[in-house]
Amino acid sequence: KASFTFRYTPNDNINDRADRAYLEFETTDRTKWSAKIYGYSVVPKIYLTSEVLFETLEVGGVLYDTLHLENISNYPITISKYDISNGFELIYPLNIVGRKLNPKDTIQVVIAFKPTEGKSYNGKFTIFSDDPCPIESSTDLSGIGIIIPLDVPLKVITYGFVRPCDCQIRSIPLINNSFYFPMTIDSVWIDSNNVTNPHPEFYSWYSHYSPNGSLPYTIPKRSTDTLFIKYCPKSL
Repeated sequence: KASFTFRYTPNDNINDRADRAYLEFETTDRTKWSAKIYGYSVVPKIYLTSEVLFETLEVGGVLYDTLHLENISNYPITISKYDISNGFELIYPLNIVGRKLNPKDTIQVVIAFKPTEGKSYNGKFTIFSDDPCPIESSTDLSGIGIIIPLDVPLKVITYGFVRPCDCQIRSIPLINNSFYFPMTIDSVWIDSNNVTNPHPEFYSWYSHYSPNGSLPYTIPKRSTDTLFIKYCPKSL
């Protein structure tokens, strides 16, 4: 009686395999024998939602989206770690590391987009497992962070004819469209650059949020200030 022990080591964490080999031997009576050897290997697989696209968001805001993580292998896997790009954050589940997923187990994963700069964000969320084999799966994350500037729609002010003993006032809207931040006005000036026969001393300013014309002052979020510019030629 002959006994043979074989070890099958596919050593391939990328591709499923079906490997064939043959055992051939000859006994002392010169009888030749052969046997077919088959080995099959299925790589552990983790499914992640293929892509998460966040809407354009103001810096300081937060958006949430959900993706699905599933063990599509025929045997359990254990999540060993995860990695997520800057600008994004894993919100749920917080105990994902060390979690064991049986075949067909599915987790809903909540990702937050938290831009800190006005730019495009393109990153990845990656899940790693080293049990039973080292594997990883990743999905693309993208979003755009924007900084909302102070909106000043009026660019030209005309006073027309003003009597020397009179004053006229014109106004400029200063619009803070930010959902999250107040805006600080730290400087307002009236100069005479590139102006013929200038007299900046005829002008003065004040505003709804700075009635005495003092600086700095703040325009609250989602608010509009009105800057008033007063022209008094009698100042000569």
